[in-house]
Amino acid sequence: MERIQDFFCMVSKKIFIVLQFFIVGGILLEFGRGTFDVFPLYYQLPNFILALIGLSTISILLVMFYGGRNFGRLFAGKSRCAIGGVLYTLILFTAQIYLCKCIYFCTTWDVGMMQSASDVMAQGGVIQDWVLQNAGDAFAQNYFNAYPNNIFLTVIFAGIKDIAVHFGFADGYFATIVVGVISVDISIVFTVLTVWKLTDSRKLTVLSLIISTVFLGFNPWIVIPYSDAYSISFLSIMMYLYCSLKKDKKGYGTWTGIVIVAMIGMKIKPTVIIALFAIVLVEIFNCNKSRIKELLLKGVILAAGSAAILIMVNCLSKAVYAERSLDAQMTECHYLMMGANEETYGSYFGEDRALSWGISDPQKRKETQLEVWRERIRQKGFFGTIKFYAQKLVIANEDGSFSWKWEGNFFGEYRGLHNELAEKLQSFYYAEDNKMIYNVLQSMWITLQILVCFFAIMLERKKKKELFIALALIGINLFLMIFEVRARYLFLYVPYYIVAAMLGVSYIIGKLKKRTSR
Repeated sequence: MERIQDFFCMVSKKIFIVLQFFIVGGILLEFGRGTFDVFPLYYQLPNFILALIGLSTISILLVMFYGGRNFGRLFAGKSRCAIGGVLYTLILFTAQIYLCKCIYFCTTWDVGMMQSASDVMAQGGVIQDWVLQNAGDAFAQNYFNAYPNNIFLTVIFAGIKDIAVHFGFADGYFATIVVGVISVDISIVFTVLTVWKLTDSRKLTVLSLIISTVFLGFNPWIVIPYSDAYSISFLSIMMYLYCSLKKDKKGYGTWTGIVIVAMIGMKIKPTVIIALFAIVLVEIFNCNKSRIKELLLKGVILAAGSAAILIMVNCLSKAVYAERSLDAQMTECHYLMMGANEETYGSYFGEDRALSWGISDPQKRKETQLEVWRERIRQKGFFGTIKFYAQKLVIANEDGSFSWKWEGNFFGEYRGLHNELAEKLQSFYYAEDNKMIYNVLQSMWITLQILVCFFAIMLERKKKKELFIALALIGINLFLMIFEVRARYLFLYVPYYIVAAMLGVSYIIGKLKKRTSR
């Protein structure tokens, strides 16, 4: 059994190292620049310069933290940290809401469809009523049939708007933004707590708080009420719960929480399930003979919890859209086919969507999708296929803005404030003339990616919690490499990158301390 565990960890580590170093190399060498016609990259400085700026900033902060005599006193005591954390979160939330109030607008694409449907539902209707209202729109007619994963989030939007009306808030759209901001803030809290749990370093915890605040808390995507912002909290909570498990305790209550959080998050954003798969793999390959019964019980909790939540959510979906066609759903075969198209480098392709929508029979549609995928692979050849999927891997990771402004008809009706500060914030976040936001985000993102490389190097067999984080990052990258690629799909996994980066910094500091002590 121990040999199997060692082999699994060794293979996982090597895959992670190769994957992460390739990603960082591709970013620094700017392989994605060749796809500019499909994936615009607006940052103005070369990636290696942005990397130097980011690493220098992190180094200065670390010198300040470790060189400051009064730093430890500032964060001494759990009560002081707790009070400070609560105050910090409240101040952050207030600043975020004001920011959103200054710059927010009604975007279109998927968000627009869901917001429009949720408006009808908030007034007592169901999705079918919305479908009937859009009888002349072929896309709307088939939208929730093809993408049923968005039904649950649409129900959440409707619930938020209904509650907002009862409290006197007329703008239901902004209410959904506020909830998304809350979700991001919850993610920041649990990301920071996870760093504290794994590093036992208040200095690295504060560093993670700074990074999380800038990179997540004031990220432009907080103003877009969609699955990315809504699901990120579930992933962070899952990470914290698993990393807080103790070796000498069975923790069945915690396991129940992990399952509940994972399944609800999955119904908002399917890629959340990748993190749960990572946990399952770690537990299976680190199970001793003496703990087989315990593992089986955990499996029962996983199966029962998953089934219960899926049944409840599916019943809810049927209640709000009883007329949904189950045969029209876009399955993994569609995204596999789309992920192999060269016209958009494996991203959304309208012709692929039209092809899938044009075949009513689900079995025939699946066969056609697989045949198109096989043909695309045959045309590329062996080495061409490797090159193509490697390029997709870089594409997914190269944009620190996570394709901000890239989705559909992005900017819709402006509803923000009209004052001097609002105009300055709009200039910064809309990035029409001022591209500085792209430089800031890109610099931080590349820095995190580089620090994750050190985490990959330090990965050890006995540290199964760290192994879980590594497997989750491997999983999401392999998913984006094989299926439809979107830089935005990485946004909800940013907390995992932050934790991994802090573990990488911890490794570097540990090595430096050993050298200086000699």
